[in-house]
Amino acid sequence: MKAFIIHTQNEDSLELADRCKRSFIPYNNWDAELFEGTSPLTLEHWEEQYPLKMRYYSRVRGFYEKRDDSPKDKRRYLSKKSCTYSHYRLWKKCVELDEPIVILEHDSVCKSEWDNNIKFDDVLVLNIISAINRPMMMGTAWRRANPNLEIQEGIHDQHIKLMYDQDPNVTDAEMMPGAAAYAISPQGAKKMVTTLEADGWEQNDYIMNTSVVRIQTINPEMFRLRYTNISTTNTGVK
Repeated sequence: MKAFIIHTQNEDSLELADRCKRSFIPYNNWDAELFEGTSPLTLEHWEEQYPLKMRYYSRVRGFYEKRDDSPKDKRRYLSKKSCTYSHYRLWKKCVELDEPIVILEHDSVCKSEWDNNIKFDDVLVLNIISAINRPMMMGTAWRRANPNLEIQEGIHDQHIKLMYDQDPNVTDAEMMPGAAAYAISPQGAKKMVTTLEADGWEQNDYIMNTSVVRIQTINPEMFRLRYTNISTTNTGVK
């Protein structure tokens, strides 16, 4: 299974990405490689190559509207946009390869071989246990309202009640619990690419919701997260 590990040229990011790649060594059926993601330093280049409008109803619009007066919101806006472009570029690569791929952020660690018998439709979350239990999630209103989530073993549709609430035209859609480790099929990648190009970009783990793609989970999980996260996209943000 091809796996792409997103990193930037930040020294810490490269170190984590190398650690992630080395974590594959004990396991079979993986073809992992590093993938230089988009950062604020390279964002303009990728915007010129792939111009995407901003989705009208989106979490990032609030950051955008405050960016001139708030350095924090400017950092958030550039970071979220860079991250979305990294994933978007890999979705396009998945379509080009015409085969499923695994997309990883640099703070992921492999803990399992890939089973070639795995079947999924669009998107398969590969780190569901560590994703929903990481400290930043445990402090959210969503997680406090759902303290005892149980994830079925095997492959199932995601049911964690993490609802997408940015677009009033979208109801009853669950979004990804982060996008640090997931598999995507060419079918799912086409849906994501088409959505971004038609409706505009949004924070990638928000726009990856069940109104766009079928999201499934696998348990036991195949990747865990490093809980002290270093962003893949903060390079160059001031």
